[in-house]
Amino acid sequence: MTASWPELQQQFSDLKVAARTLRLDRTWGTGTTEHWFTICEDQLAKQRFEALAVLAAQLIQVSGGLDLGDEFSPPPDLLHMWYQVVWHLVGPTNSPMYGQAWNDGKDMGSVFSSSIYKLAEASAVAALKLQALLPPPKPAVRQSFWKRWVVPVWDKFAIPIIVTVVGGLILLWLTTRK
Repeated sequence: MTASWPELQQQFSDLKVAARTLRLDRTWGTGTTEHWFTICEDQLAKQRFEALAVLAAQLIQVSGGLDLGDEFSPPPDLLHMWYQVVWHLVGPTNSPMYGQAWNDGKDMGSVFSSSIYKLAEASAVAALKLQALLPPPKPAVRQSFWKRWVVPVWDKFAIPIIVTVVGGLILLWLTTRK
Protein backbone atom coordinates (compact mmCIF):
# COMPACT_ATOMS: atom_id res chain seq x y z
CA MET A 1 0.00 0.00 0.00
CA THR A 2 1.29 3.43 -0.92
CA ALA A 3 0.97 6.34 1.48
CA SER A 4 -0.89 9.45 0.38
CA TRP A 5 0.35 13.05 0.51
CA PRO A 6 -2.02 14.02 3.36
CA GLU A 7 -0.80 11.01 5.39
CA LEU A 8 2.85 11.83 4.74
CA GLN A 9 2.29 15.51 5.49
CA GLN A 10 0.73 14.54 8.83
CA GLN A 11 3.53 12.10 9.69
CA PHE A 12 6.23 14.68 8.87
CA SER A 13 4.33 17.20 11.04
CA ASP A 14 4.11 14.67 13.88
CA LEU A 15 7.92 14.42 13.81
CA LYS A 16 8.57 18.12 14.39
CA VAL A 17 9.02 17.78 18.17
CA ALA A 18 11.19 14.63 18.15
CA ALA A 19 13.19 15.86 15.15
CA ARG A 20 13.43 19.52 16.15
CA THR A 21 17.22 19.42 15.71
CA LEU A 22 17.07 17.66 12.34
CA ARG A 23 18.66 19.75 9.62
CA LEU A 24 19.85 19.23 6.08
CA ASP A 25 23.16 20.71 4.93
CA ARG A 26 24.05 20.93 1.26
CA THR A 27 27.41 21.77 -0.29
CA TRP A 28 27.75 22.32 -4.05
CA GLY A 29 29.59 24.30 -6.68
CA THR A 30 32.22 24.07 -9.39
CA GLY A 31 34.98 23.48 -6.85
CA THR A 32 33.37 20.45 -5.21
CA THR A 33 30.99 17.60 -5.75
CA GLU A 34 27.48 17.88 -4.39
CA HIS A 35 27.11 16.64 -0.80
CA TRP A 36 24.01 16.26 1.40
CA PHE A 37 24.26 15.78 5.17
CA THR A 38 21.59 15.38 7.82
CA ILE A 39 22.31 16.11 11.45
CA CYS A 40 19.98 15.23 14.35
CA GLU A 41 20.47 14.61 18.06
CA ASP A 42 17.69 11.98 18.15
CA GLN A 43 18.82 9.07 15.94
CA LEU A 44 15.43 7.31 16.12
CA ALA A 45 13.71 10.47 14.90
CA LYS A 46 16.28 10.70 12.10
CA GLN A 47 15.62 7.08 11.09
CA ARG A 48 11.87 7.66 11.13
CA PHE A 49 12.32 10.79 9.02
CA GLU A 50 14.48 8.93 6.51
CA ALA A 51 11.89 6.13 6.19
CA LEU A 52 9.15 8.72 5.56
CA ALA A 53 11.40 10.50 3.04
CA VAL A 54 11.87 7.28 1.07
CA LEU A 55 8.09 6.68 1.09
CA ALA A 56 7.56 10.23 -0.18
CA ALA A 57 10.12 9.74 -2.98
CA GLN A 58 8.42 6.47 -3.96
CA LEU A 59 5.08 8.29 -4.11
CA ILE A 60 6.64 10.88 -6.44
CA GLN A 61 7.82 8.09 -8.72
CA VAL A 62 4.41 6.37 -8.70
CA SER A 63 2.75 9.72 -9.50
CA GLY A 64 4.86 10.18 -12.62
CA GLY A 65 7.89 12.01 -11.25
CA LEU A 66 8.74 15.65 -10.71
CA ASP A 67 10.95 17.85 -12.90
CA LEU A 68 13.50 19.67 -10.75
CA GLY A 69 15.32 21.18 -13.72
CA ASP A 70 19.10 21.21 -13.91
CA GLU A 71 19.62 22.50 -10.37
CA PHE A 72 20.73 19.14 -8.96
CA SER A 73 22.84 16.19 -10.02
CA PRO A 74 20.91 12.90 -10.41
CA PRO A 75 20.14 11.49 -6.96
CA PRO A 76 21.95 8.28 -5.98
CA ASP A 77 18.91 6.98 -4.08
CA LEU A 78 15.35 7.80 -2.98
CA LEU A 79 16.46 9.55 0.22
CA HIS A 80 18.61 12.03 -1.70
CA MET A 81 15.79 12.48 -4.18
CA TRP A 82 13.58 13.66 -1.30
CA TYR A 83 16.30 16.04 -0.10
CA GLN A 84 16.37 17.58 -3.57
CA VAL A 85 12.57 17.89 -3.69
CA VAL A 86 12.42 19.64 -0.31
CA TRP A 87 15.29 21.93 -1.30
CA HIS A 88 13.55 22.77 -4.58
CA LEU A 89 10.03 23.28 -3.18
CA VAL A 90 10.75 24.84 0.22
CA GLY A 91 14.28 26.16 -0.11
CA PRO A 92 17.10 26.66 2.34
CA THR A 93 16.57 28.45 5.63
CA ASN A 94 19.53 30.77 5.12
CA SER A 95 21.36 32.34 2.20
CA PRO A 96 24.19 30.23 0.83
CA MET A 97 27.69 30.81 2.15
CA TYR A 98 30.22 31.28 -0.62
CA GLY A 99 33.84 30.29 -0.83
CA GLN A 100 36.62 29.32 -3.19
CA ALA A 101 38.24 25.88 -3.28
CA TRP A 102 42.04 25.88 -3.55
CA ASN A 103 44.44 23.01 -4.11
CA ASP A 104 48.21 23.67 -4.08
CA GLY A 105 47.63 27.34 -4.86
CA LYS A 106 45.35 26.55 -7.80
CA ASP A 107 41.76 27.89 -7.82
CA MET A 108 39.48 24.84 -8.09
CA GLY A 109 36.23 26.82 -8.32
CA SER A 110 33.35 28.10 -6.23
CA VAL A 111 31.84 26.30 -3.28
CA PHE A 112 28.42 27.07 -1.78
CA SER A 113 26.89 25.77 1.41
CA SER A 114 23.47 26.23 2.98
CA SER A 115 21.01 24.47 5.30
CA ILE A 116 17.38 23.71 5.90
CA TYR A 117 16.64 23.82 9.60
CA LYS A 118 13.50 22.08 10.89
CA LEU A 119 13.70 19.54 8.06
CA ALA A 120 10.64 17.58 9.25
CA GLU A 121 8.48 20.73 9.08
CA ALA A 122 9.96 21.65 5.69
CA SER A 123 9.12 18.13 4.49
CA ALA A 124 5.52 18.56 5.68
CA VAL A 125 5.31 21.76 3.61
CA ALA A 126 6.82 19.96 0.60
CA ALA A 127 4.27 17.12 0.96
CA LEU A 128 1.46 19.68 1.04
CA LYS A 129 2.80 21.36 -2.10
CA LEU A 130 3.19 18.02 -3.85
CA GLN A 131 -0.41 17.17 -3.05
CA ALA A 132 -1.37 20.18 -5.17
CA LEU A 133 1.28 19.61 -7.89
CA LEU A 134 1.14 15.90 -8.62
CA PRO A 135 -1.82 13.80 -9.69
CA PRO A 136 -2.78 11.11 -7.21
CA PRO A 137 -1.32 7.73 -8.10
CA LYS A 138 -3.69 5.43 -9.93
CA PRO A 139 -4.81 2.56 -7.74
CA ALA A 140 -3.81 -0.88 -8.90
CA VAL A 141 -6.83 -2.50 -10.49
CA ARG A 142 -7.13 -6.21 -10.13
CA GLN A 143 -8.68 -7.73 -13.22
CA SER A 144 -10.92 -10.74 -13.04
CA PHE A 145 -10.07 -13.94 -14.86
CA TRP A 146 -12.77 -13.15 -17.41
CA LYS A 147 -11.37 -9.70 -18.29
CA ARG A 148 -7.75 -10.79 -18.17
CA TRP A 149 -7.94 -13.98 -20.24
CA VAL A 150 -11.32 -14.58 -21.90
CA VAL A 151 -12.00 -11.11 -23.29
CA PRO A 152 -8.57 -10.68 -24.97
CA VAL A 153 -8.75 -14.18 -26.47
CA TRP A 154 -12.31 -13.56 -27.65
CA ASP A 155 -11.33 -10.19 -29.15
CA LYS A 156 -8.42 -11.77 -31.00
CA PHE A 157 -10.01 -14.98 -32.21
CA ALA A 158 -13.79 -14.36 -32.36
CA ILE A 159 -14.03 -13.42 -36.05
CA PRO A 160 -11.77 -16.25 -37.31
CA ILE A 161 -13.70 -18.76 -35.20
CA ILE A 162 -17.10 -17.49 -36.41
CA VAL A 163 -15.95 -17.46 -40.05
CA THR A 164 -14.58 -21.00 -39.70
CA VAL A 165 -17.73 -22.33 -38.04
CA VAL A 166 -20.09 -20.60 -40.52
CA GLY A 167 -17.92 -21.73 -43.45
CA GLY A 168 -17.91 -25.29 -42.13
CA LEU A 169 -21.67 -25.26 -41.74
CA ILE A 170 -22.13 -23.93 -45.29
CA LEU A 171 -19.72 -26.56 -46.62
CA LEU A 172 -21.55 -29.28 -44.67
CA TRP A 173 -24.87 -28.05 -45.99
CA LEU A 174 -23.58 -27.95 -49.58
CA THR A 175 -22.08 -31.46 -49.40
CA THR A 176 -25.12 -33.06 -47.77
CA ARG A 177 -27.62 -31.45 -50.17
CA LYS A 178 -28.95 -33.72 -52.88
